[in-house]
Amino acid sequence: NTAAEMEAKCDDYLAAGVDCIWIADPVAKTVTVYHKDQLPMILGEVDHLSGERFLPGFTCSIREWMNCR
Repeated sequence: NTAAEMEAKCDDYLAAGVDCIWIADPVAKTVTVYHKDQLPMILGEVDHLSGERFLPGFTCSIREWMNCR
């Protein structure tokens, strides 16, 4: 999907009541985190993804997930 298509899907899911969306970009080695009524947050290879209140205790290194070297 194109970036515009993914953004439209995120808008649809958030409007439908989804609380949090993660979009992984293996080429850019980033994960974009979307929440309703907030600006998206882009996490890079030095960051860790958190499960927040949705997956308590979950954390994931973007570097390890994307196998960055």
